[in-house]
Amino acid sequence: MTQRAQARLAATVLVARDGEGGPEIFMVRRHHKNKFMANATVFVGGRVDDADADASLWGERSGMSPQQAAERIGVAGVEQARAIYTAAIRETFEESGVLLAFDAAGDLVGPEGLAALRDQLNADEVPHFGALLGDARFAAFSELRYLARWVTPEIEPRRYDTYFFVCRMPPEQTASYDQRETTAGDWYRPEELLAANARKEVLLAPPTLSVLEDLAGSRDVAELLGRASDAPTAPVMPRPWMSASAKALTLLMPDDHRYNDPNSSSGREHYAVLQDGYWQRIRNG
Repeated sequence: MTQRAQARLAATVLVARDGEGGPEIFMVRRHHKNKFMANATVFVGGRVDDADADASLWGERSGMSPQQAAERIGVAGVEQARAIYTAAIRETFEESGVLLAFDAAGDLVGPEGLAALRDQLNADEVPHFGALLGDARFAAFSELRYLARWVTPEIEPRRYDTYFFVCRMPPEQTASYDQRETTAGDWYRPEELLAANARKEVLLAPPTLSVLEDLAGSRDVAELLGRASDAPTAPVMPRPWMSASAKALTLLMPDDHRYNDPNSSSGREHYAVLQDGYWQRIRNG
């Protein structure tokens, strides 16, 4: 019997700003050589590292305590909560150049010196993220609003247990993609990306597709942030299912009537189906 791959902890962040046509989210396109989700357009983020559990980043100026973080995302241990939140801020900085940090006055930091810090981080020139921030910057954990949790299906060789967050773009900073792991980056309205995916112009993975659909229609970032629960949510682990008629790979969501009973003949349908290399989300009932 083949042993199932363990799902590694990961964090991803929807960095959002107000645009002329509504809220926009900074997205990047993964490199075609990536072993996971190659060529997909994704939110910024990545896996949790052991060093992310460092407690030195947490204090009165970080906006929240590890205990509060653990309660918001529904994990039992504060060490795991620290690691997930730290990874969210670290990966956002690595992949977009956006640093969620406060200065000594309690304001979100501006762009000064961030490019050099990002280069140091990507070159592994610092032992941990706290050393990069130093004594003048404080991780702005309170800026992260918890949104959802997705777990890669058990059949996949690379699996992640990913916590999704959303935050408002710091007003004075700019975002740019990391040219090592990604090949493009830009701001998009959720509706834009969903339409492009439907036209098979942009590749969206099922979690990205579902999150964008759930946030579509927000009038501004304030409304978008309001859709984040900021409270524990049940993890979504899609279950593979092959349609006998369509012969198309289908991922059942937990509220689909076939999720726990593949032979079920009626009930609510909620699934993602792979058609010509692009995922579409279907909801009925």
